[in-house]
Amino acid sequence: MKNIGHNVLKSRKFWAAVVGIVYSIIFVVWPDFPIPEESVVGVVGTVVSYILGVALEDGLSRRNSGFDGKEN
Repeated sequence: MKNIGHNVLKSRKFWAAVVGIVYSIIFVVWPDFPIPEESVVGVVGTVVSYILGVALEDGLSRRNSGFDGKEN
């Protein structure tokens, strides 16, 4: 559990979530923002798909490498 903050800042899932959240907040706070609603839905859907894909990739690579989640 060392350097959790540093690991989070290096995480692709974290930055994808930040982009999706910022994009959503801009659309909610500033409804006249010159991007159609369909584009916002598409971007957020893509970000969610990316996060799930990276999580699946990470989980499978840990499972295949024998990582059990316990620190020594």
